[in-house]
Amino acid sequence: MRTISARENMIGRALLAVLLAWLMAAAGAYATENAGSSYTNGSEVSYGSIFPPGDYHYVGYSHYEADHVKGVDGKDNPAYRKFKIRSNTLAYCLHHVWEKTFLGAGTESIFIVSGSAFEFAKATAAGSYDSSRTNLADPILTPLRLCWKGRSISQSVSMEFMPPLGGYNRDSAINIGRNYWQFAAVYGIGAHPAPGLETNLRLRYGVNSKNQATQYRSGDEFYAEFNAGYRHRVDPKTELGVQGYYYEQTTDDELRGRPTTFANTGIGNRGRVVALGPYLKHNFGKKFITILRYQDEFNARNRPEGARYLLMFLLPL
Repeated sequence: MRTISARENMIGRALLAVLLAWLMAAAGAYATENAGSSYTNGSEVSYGSIFPPGDYHYVGYSHYEADHVKGVDGKDNPAYRKFKIRSNTLAYCLHHVWEKTFLGAGTESIFIVSGSAFEFAKATAAGSYDSSRTNLADPILTPLRLCWKGRSISQSVSMEFMPPLGGYNRDSAINIGRNYWQFAAVYGIGAHPAPGLETNLRLRYGVNSKNQATQYRSGDEFYAEFNAGYRHRVDPKTELGVQGYYYEQTTDDELRGRPTTFANTGIGNRGRVVALGPYLKHNFGKKFITILRYQDEFNARNRPEGARYLLMFLLPL
């Protein structure tokens, strides 16, 4: 395996510097809580696999937009005469793979921090609202991830923690930080059933604590992220495929201990959405990978329904 060139190292450090500068500048405002989630679907990179021991630096940019919010029947919620979301997010993710193994598994720790510039507008019978906010989101901490890597199948398990450290203001209609903890159990599996073919699945179940500022407790959330890609022997560094996610809220939202009911959402305000789209992955060299994804959402319930573009880099640092 070739070593990292000085040019690749310089590019990686420059991109990381730009990202960190943006994140530090984002620490001064606030974004939305209703029909939102602590975790961002469709952004996973590891699934069941693990790198050799060392540090791995990912940076990513995503753009999300939605002009529809769906009710419990999957149709546009008639309570909204106007609805618009525009979100631009930058994220940094550090994977540290340890030298030591545990129960025959490779071990790693993961830290993710992100910041978003968020625009939100709505019009209902109660009035109109139009605002924008920029701030840090709640970070994701994975103290220990275990991965059993086989010749054709790899599996992993972990626990993720999302502490309420993002920007939050009780008096704001939109907040990027959620102001509550989320604890999530995660299982990932990756397989290579044929030469050049790769398939991955990640299952995540998140439990939310109560937002003490509002006495609102969001329901438990189930996430499934997946992809299937192919690398042709003519260009084995490039992978093309399909990817997406499935999200479903499994328990009711509660306000002061009782299930909530908003306009056209049904008791408990349970959300659901599916997304699907293509992706392109290219390996430029050791620790230098780029991933481009497009995700089109459909079959939403009690949530916005839109589309997301993601661009991710593994940087040669």
